Amino acid sequence: MAARPTMRLWTAEEGFEHAYALTRKVPERPAAVPLYNRGRSRLLALDLDAKKLGPEAVARDAQRILCWVKDCDGSAVVDQSTSGGAHILIPLQRAATVDELRPLLYALAARCPTLDPTPMLNDVTGCITVPGSVCREGGIRVLKGSVAQAEQAFTRRSGLEFVGALSALLGAEQPSAVASSTRLAPSPTLSEAFEGEDMATVVLRPAYRRHSPIPAVVEQFARTGAMASDGRWPSRSEARQSVLAHAVWRGATLADIQQLMADQWADGLGAAYVRYGTRAQRALHRDWQAAQRWVAAQLSTFHADTHKTKHTGGRGDWPLHERWLAHAIWWCDLTLRAHPQRWKVAAVLQGLAVSAARAGEVVNGVAAVAVGGRSLSIASGLMSESTVWAVLRLLRDMPGSPVLLVAKGSGLTADRYALTEPDVLDPAPGGSGRPAGVDVHPAWAVIGYQHRRIFETITEAGLHSVREISVAARTSLSSTYDSVAELARFGLVSRVHGCVNVGPTTLDDVAEQYRLDEERAQRIAAYRVDRQGWRAWLGGRRDPGPDRPVASPPSTPIVQVLSADDELAYQMSVMATGPPELEYSISLGLERTVARGRRASPGITVCSA
Repeated sequence: MAARPTMRLWTAEEGFEHAYALTRKVPERPAAVPLYNRGRSRLLALDLDAKKLGPEAVARDAQRILCWVKDCDGSAVVDQSTSGGAHILIPLQRAATVDELRPLLYALAARCPTLDPTPMLNDVTGCITVPGSVCREGGIRVLKGSVAQAEQAFTRRSGLEFVGALSALLGAEQPSAVASSTRLAPSPTLSEAFEGEDMATVVLRPAYRRHSPIPAVVEQFARTGAMASDGRWPSRSEARQSVLAHAVWRGATLADIQQLMADQWADGLGAAYVRYGTRAQRALHRDWQAAQRWVAAQLSTFHADTHKTKHTGGRGDWPLHERWLAHAIWWCDLTLRAHPQRWKVAAVLQGLAVSAARAGEVVNGVAAVAVGGRSLSIASGLMSESTVWAVLRLLRDMPGSPVLLVAKGSGLTADRYALTEPDVLDPAPGGSGRPAGVDVHPAWAVIGYQHRRIFETITEAGLHSVREISVAARTSLSSTYDSVAELARFGLVSRVHGCVNVGPTTLDDVAEQYRLDEERAQRIAAYRVDRQGWRAWLGGRRDPGPDRPVASPPSTPIVQVLSADDELAYQMSVMATGPPELEYSISLGLERTVARGRRASPGITVCSA
């Protein structure tokens, strides 16, 4: 459940204010785990509160939501507190951002009055208490159903299209322009998502279509006009929009809908437009276009599997750079063994080696590279730019470092570094278990750079004992146990009777689950725009153009130097009167309150010559 290996413990004074490391032992206080990692979540957690409307209202809303989840072929886990509140936990196969979930959360809250969407609307500190945790009122949160069923739900997870399907079922509003602009991947335009010549024949492209049947409740309204009894649609307007959205998503055209409204759907969807009279066709066209825009807005998030990228590593034949990288990592392990930035320094060193190898610049047997912090952040596994710059400052200022700044960047030219031998060398730089000259996988930005060495030791050295892994990876035994536990939480490794093996999940799977390819593409596009703006700004100052006046340099005043006779005459006139007399004064402010209502004594000035 936890998006990160931390938890927040509740106190009566501060609530869930402070974060602690996640433990295997159940805390004695209410414990909540974070919902978001890097601004996205793989768990749709719905908090139903019984404080205002009571346990009966919570039970009704929970039953209603579970029915909707089932209609969308989703999986859910439910727990209940001693106060009557409940949590509905819906695991997702692919992570979603808060901007993508916000319209759905608002639609659910409008239909279920006990739902508090606040935890899911906070992608920084949003958290949810877990089944088995202590309740604030006493007792523990009770899991509804068996542990095996809960494990199956978190293993199966709700499909890639679940959030979009649930939004369509409820007739949720289209995301706002601001929310759409902050998506990890931009939504396709209507011309990219649809094909056809005119409004009557425009249809969703086959790559984006859903093939499951329209939900029974939606089909019932389309045929008979009967509203759902669970209150999923506040009015017939949302019901109509839900029918049209499902039809668009399944490859129907406007001509198909008009034919159905004249035949099978005459008593349902057809009758819903009778109230518009002569403007019925205009209203249908308006709703149909709105449904097309809504479906197009969902495609970037829930059909990104069509653009899945496999990270092959791209390893090249770079013996000089790999030898330097082996020395640099050895130096990092010994010099920064207890430093909090050790693993991020190792990632930046690997990014420098790969960038230098691709640039191919070698001077007197020493590799050199001119690279900016933003480009280096991509090669270092989607590390933040500020962290990369902090690591580079650390490497530049540390004696014996394998990185030497040889030229400061200016204008469009980046800082230039020489990859030199550190003061501590690897005794066997060509031995097994040495780092490869490949980009750092972006999945480590989610998993944690501190766990990368352990995973690479397990996969490349084939070790299975935690103690052997600790020795080979040059990490402490406790840190190795922590890394193995975190890797197992992601499914990258498995533990059976103390033996550690490679798990069923790959790094590419983690990157796909958290949509890191989309984040990488978004970051590269943003860097490109910033670079173009910077280039334009520099060009405007180097070449002001014909319409911009060129400022003339300020004129330097000319100082007339006195001749020798004039200088002597000036000195004689100054010395003729002698030095000035020394005068000084001391001011003492004396304030005495003699009696109530009398004025304070005035200041006394003493002068001395």
